Amino acid sequence: EYRKYWDADYFDAVKFEAIIHPSVFYEMKLNEQYKRPRDMVSATITSRNVEMAKYITLVPLRKYLNGKQYICHNIGMYLPCDAYEEIEKFISDVLGNNASSLFQPYEGYACDGVVATVVTNDTDEELSTEVIPGKEVAIKILNNIKETTLKNVDFQFGRSGRITPVAIVKPVMFDNVKVDHIGLSTFERVVNMNLRHGDTVRVVYNIVP
Repeated sequence: EYRKYWDADYFDAVKFEAIIHPSVFYEMKLNEQYKRPRDMVSATITSRNVEMAKYITLVPLRKYLNGKQYICHNIGMYLPCDAYEEIEKFISDVLGNNASSLFQPYEGYACDGVVATVVTNDTDEELSTEVIPGKEVAIKILNNIKETTLKNVDFQFGRSGRITPVAIVKPVMFDNVKVDHIGLSTFERVVNMNLRHGDTVRVVYNIVP
């Protein structure tokens, strides 16, 4: 349906985060078919499998009405922009722990970080969209890092014709997932990193490599 209903308000669209609890993932033996919970969620959404969708929880993030975006107030925590010590402590907690422990009732879900969002317009003139596009910045948990060797920089061609540089590395294992290539996004990033064959590189991996 075009118009959705949530929290007693009608609006045009809702953006959700789709998640599955690890206990459900293993109790239902979904790990026999999928390597990670996120793989199962992605496959279910893509295939529109109604039966599998019963195991997925949808967390509302944003709602849209008449062209305006609203942050859903049932998630996250709110801090004043000038509460620097509180913000610093929050970021430190995120980087040092599983971020899901900070957000009830989602404790126990796999999480690779949080997104900090400016929810008022008072600071619009002070923000640079080049530094913080869309008034949002992702804070990732960097607690699972492994070293490996760069073998080559290759290129992938997307359906739209876009060319993306990809680092080909000696395979490393994270849980049950083998990582042997990493997208580098842009040519500028390749140049700035000064990547060379045989370089020792560190692969950061949580939920998304």
